[in-house]
Amino acid sequence: SIQAQRTYLFFRLARNNKGLKARKESTMSRIEMVVRLLTAPWILLGPMNIFKVAFINRGSPIAQYIVVEPAETCQAACKIARMWAILFWGLQTIVSIGIYKKNFDRSIAASAKLIVGSILIIAYFENVVKIPVAIAGCIELCCALFLGAQNLFYLFQTAKSILRKYGPIAFFVHWICYFATIATFYTLLGQQIDVASYIIRVPILGNKMASTLAHLDTSQGLARLSVAWSLAFATAPLRLITDVLFTLLLAYFLPKSKIKLSKS
Repeated sequence: SIQAQRTYLFFRLARNNKGLKARKESTMSRIEMVVRLLTAPWILLGPMNIFKVAFINRGSPIAQYIVVEPAETCQAACKIARMWAILFWGLQTIVSIGIYKKNFDRSIAASAKLIVGSILIIAYFENVVKIPVAIAGCIELCCALFLGAQNLFYLFQTAKSILRKYGPIAFFVHWICYFATIATFYTLLGQQIDVASYIIRVPILGNKMASTLAHLDTSQGLARLSVAWSLAFATAPLRLITDVLFTLLLAYFLPKSKIKLSKS
């Protein structure tokens, strides 16, 4: 009977593994289909924009909905800008064709999508392009995520184990750093310290926050608190680094402290 139970468990495990593998392949095929659909417009837009930049060399009627007003005409007057535009559209076309035909390395394609998506989103925050381009950048980042995830089940399991190990500590550290940042900015604003001269160095949002801060009266408590909260939001990219560092440090030292307490 023991041998029969072992045989039964073996075949049941084999059947479960086969079903899991089938679900995995089905999920990956659906994701590849979504990525191909999201990539297909670049195959059409690339050659069209190369032809427009190289031969027509004038703003299109929809440019006012995509880029800010100075960028509509500056490319036509600058040969270097046209060269980089042709290079961008050409590489995007090649990468998109490779993804669509499935004969392109997934890690390289994911890296290309990650770079393009990040640059488009940064350009939006720098007031170079408008919201449709930012949406395209978000789509590129999603494609990079899907292309980079060779095994989504492995990715989810890794994320699950990371959250299980670092989640509570990261939650605690994040909110401590967040409220400490607000309290620090609130105190500095109350001391009439020129915070704008420092906040302007923050990437992407620094210029906007500094110009806004220069026109606000921070003598009132509620106004000072709202400005402190806005500054905490603007410095989130820098605070993320401290969150990760403090989380790793606490995760490294906490088990040792528990061992010492148990021994004592």
